[in-house]
Amino acid sequence: MEVAVVLLLMRNSIVSIIIPCFNQSQYLTECLKSVVAQTARDWEAIVVDDASRDGDAIQTIVAGLQDSRIRLVRHEQNGGLAAARNTGVRHSSAETIAPLDADDKLAPTYLEVAFENLRHESVGFIYFDIQCFGGASDLWCSMPFDPAVLIKDREFIQGTAPLKRVVWEQSGGWCEEAIFKKTDEDVDFWLSAVERGFIGKYVAQPLYHYRRHSAAMSSQARTYVLPIYRRLYERHRNLILRYSSYSEWMARGWLEVAKGHLHLKQPHRAFACGMWVYVTSRYRRPQAFQVMRSSLLMARYKIAKPIKSALSAAKRQRGNNAV
Repeated sequence: MEVAVVLLLMRNSIVSIIIPCFNQSQYLTECLKSVVAQTARDWEAIVVDDASRDGDAIQTIVAGLQDSRIRLVRHEQNGGLAAARNTGVRHSSAETIAPLDADDKLAPTYLEVAFENLRHESVGFIYFDIQCFGGASDLWCSMPFDPAVLIKDREFIQGTAPLKRVVWEQSGGWCEEAIFKKTDEDVDFWLSAVERGFIGKYVAQPLYHYRRHSAAMSSQARTYVLPIYRRLYERHRNLILRYSSYSEWMARGWLEVAKGHLHLKQPHRAFACGMWVYVTSRYRRPQAFQVMRSSLLMARYKIAKPIKSALSAAKRQRGNNAV
């Protein structure tokens, strides 16, 4: 159950910005200031406090901005990112939806460019290049919309891509199943949108700024994703089989697991996962071979280093004995 805390009066807007926030009050001010600084002025922002421990701080920040376009909605219980986004959309009024994570921020022209591109009838959602900040300053470049690549190769649509409200309505919103509470609720959502015939548009501008947390770098080790891939297949079987096969789809998941084990410096597990991909997938064999090669090099280093240390210690000991 959710309780709406309407701080200031609602107004009709052309874009509704949906900002889930869970224990992230330390970043929320910077996030909201990037919204207030938008060149497009006709917007509303719905901050969804997902039962945060710092809920009072979140309320103070929102109230302190004294902007009638920003409102706060609270969850009594934590529902996860998908549930928070859905709550925000249900409390919004615009036909254009712009999700925004509470620790990220927007370039000043983000909403202006988003709205202009979404005015085209054939476009259901748009996505940008992503500029990282914080723990890293990488630029993540995307690619033109292609459902085949989305299925066979990689996700290239940002989880916070702006979209028309009709896409959210017909796709059923973000899936709130427990299995997606940790990750990939965005992958499921875009697969649902593509299944229903919606088309995306790529805008090659780094207008979304994504915060890289040094403490969260271990999240790159996605060794837990196989059940998620199976559930995604169950939910979107027809779409996946249109461009790929079950074995190729699962090989993509196994490859993620292999890379996760490499990230955690677990070469033997990485090698086993890479071998599985190499045997079952023709499409991903070069990537699987690279994983296996890296695993062997890492394993050799992990074995060689203690041996080298032991030999050095033995030499020192012999020298001491000689004295």
